[in-house]
Amino acid sequence: MKVACIGNSNNIFFSIARYLRDRGIDADVLLLNDESAHFHPSADTYDLDYQRYTASLSWGKPLGFTTVPARQIAEDVKKYDFIIGCGSTPAFLHKIGRPLDLFIPYGTDVIVYPFFSLKRPAYSLMCAPFIRNQQRGIRSASYLNFDLTNEEMEKVILRLKYPGKRLECGIPMVYTPMYHPERIAQFYDRSRWYREFEKIRREHDIVIFHQTRHVWKNSPDPFSWKGNDKLFIGFSDFVKQAGIKACIVTCEYGADVDASKKLVCDLGIEKQVFWFPQMMRKEIMIGLSLADIGTGEFHMSWLSCGTIYETLAMAKPLMHYREDTLYEKRYPELYPMIRVKTAEDITRALHDYAARPADYKKMGEAGRSWLQRHAIDEPLNAYLKIMKGG
Repeated sequence: MKVACIGNSNNIFFSIARYLRDRGIDADVLLLNDESAHFHPSADTYDLDYQRYTASLSWGKPLGFTTVPARQIAEDVKKYDFIIGCGSTPAFLHKIGRPLDLFIPYGTDVIVYPFFSLKRPAYSLMCAPFIRNQQRGIRSASYLNFDLTNEEMEKVILRLKYPGKRLECGIPMVYTPMYHPERIAQFYDRSRWYREFEKIRREHDIVIFHQTRHVWKNSPDPFSWKGNDKLFIGFSDFVKQAGIKACIVTCEYGADVDASKKLVCDLGIEKQVFWFPQMMRKEIMIGLSLADIGTGEFHMSWLSCGTIYETLAMAKPLMHYREDTLYEKRYPELYPMIRVKTAEDITRALHDYAARPADYKKMGEAGRSWLQRHAIDEPLNAYLKIMKGG
């Protein structure tokens, strides 16, 4: 069987393709022509093996939908027996009458792409054919893999009116054979930022890694809010109270980077916050491996996302907001974590970490075990079963 993984936003499909190839499936990665540079496969590996099974498509941009010949799309996918897609893939495949076998959205493809927007009427009018085809393409997909989220996001899924089968499990979006606490050190000498990470590690007692986009003042939608300000405020109170050499490592990524930098200065913690350029995943994982605590989001409850899984993969305790009652019926157990929502919660949690770090190390190890069972093995087994006609 030959499988196409179309798109790679959030590094998802390059990871899936590698897992499938490890299991004997001939899987290719086909990149849409609107992929961000930090989601290219080369941003998620230190070797060139991806070149054997990665190709770039000439289509994918919503505004270019009507200009792409159907014959070109058909030619690009004709050799594949099974197609997994994200982003604009549902619309382009619907244009040639081919349903997706498995749709694995990353966010914008279900929040923005399938709907007309009164806030952007001109754009919606220009993209009207694309929007209609995205709706129909999603609804015609045989399977949808979308983990349980929160009440607001579930309303979006209901609005799609998807009639097929939904896999309510995590997505294998982090390639753990490579990103393993006991193997990651082999890549240190190939990392662009290892020396800086190592120096920070050496000079601090507690290192908090925060790769989340900075979105806490100017969000394009209710789902993008991250609550980064709460981390800085909570951390500031902790270091002033505890007198411990602690720091935050973060990235210049997101609409509110400047606002975060101003807040850091206003709080007087600029010497304890280290800013790096927007980083590729392979660099994020190096930094995480040398940190004590990983972070998620502090605004809306999420069970799964890239920053969560990256932290769990490196066996680091995760500081994040999660409303457990939303997920307990689906999962017999949830990964252990440092559950926080307010700046005060974060301050208390950091004091507790400082008092008993060994317990939190065990938490990180248990989180990695959960990730392997529920967000890697379970979905991959489901994909293989579907491919076999089960």
